[in-house]
Amino acid sequence: MSAVAMATALEVSDAPGAVSQAHRHPGFVLGHVIEGQIRAGQMFYEPPGSVQSTAANASAVNAARFLAIIRADQGAPLNCRAVAQSHQP
Repeated sequence: MSAVAMATALEVSDAPGAVSQAHRHPGFVLGHVIEGQIRAGQMFYEPPGSVQSTAANASAVNAARFLAIIRADQGAPLNCRAVAQSHQP
């Protein structure tokens, strides 16, 4: 029997200047910035299993909030620590 996929919506708040550790998600992530600046643009997509070397609030003064919708197998952890990948030629 195959696993049941679920969509989970989370509101994430980042304090001014906050930076997260490298991480990955088991399924795809679709994000929409509600307030502040996380990335260029107001929406973002992360493919399943891809490593985000950091996630950072671009402002040292204002908080940032975004809505993250993660589609993954039921019961899978929504966020896993990962080793940041080096981009050397």
